[in-house]
Amino acid sequence: MTLSPRTSANWDTLSSVVARTMCLDRYFQAAKQVGADIIVRITGDCPLMDPVLVDRVISAFKSSGVEYACNIDPPTYPDGLDVEIFSFQSLEKAWKEAAQPAEREHVTPYLRESGKFRTLKLRHSENLSGERWTVDEPEDFDVVAGVFEYFYPRNDFGWQEVLQLRQARPEMLRPTGTWFAMKERQCQQGRNCGNVRSA
Repeated sequence: MTLSPRTSANWDTLSSVVARTMCLDRYFQAAKQVGADIIVRITGDCPLMDPVLVDRVISAFKSSGVEYACNIDPPTYPDGLDVEIFSFQSLEKAWKEAAQPAEREHVTPYLRESGKFRTLKLRHSENLSGERWTVDEPEDFDVVAGVFEYFYPRNDFGWQEVLQLRQARPEMLRPTGTWFAMKERQCQQGRNCGNVRSA
């Protein structure tokens, strides 16, 4: 895309795209503004997040003296329970040094993959990464809403209770939608079968 600096409409469009896509900068600026020393990253498409699991990753981060800790690399927990924790100093270093577009479009690739940080990667004893508990499509929302309705009026249920529900009533958390259809096609073609689990 070639933009003339004199064309304000084009410049505004480019600025809007950059603002939406450069997540690393957004995280750094927000953390800097509030004076954060430690950042706990959980995302809004994970409504079944368990605070006990978050606390576990926080405790591991604090006790180990690392600069970055997570439970996503390699993925062993259900998709939708992603927790990442890192220091502001590490975030600032990533913000200054990350040069590749993918390292700036997303928040933590440079922290995880550059080899310049002390990291801790928590794994579950069983690989449950084929479970998908995120909300990306309307069908996902219906599945998660059904989980909340099942436990109502409780709202303090944990992720292991959700897993027990999945095992007892698999139809309630059956993956649906275009994402799952795509993954099924890939599996039929011999690709990425580890990330697809049918009821």
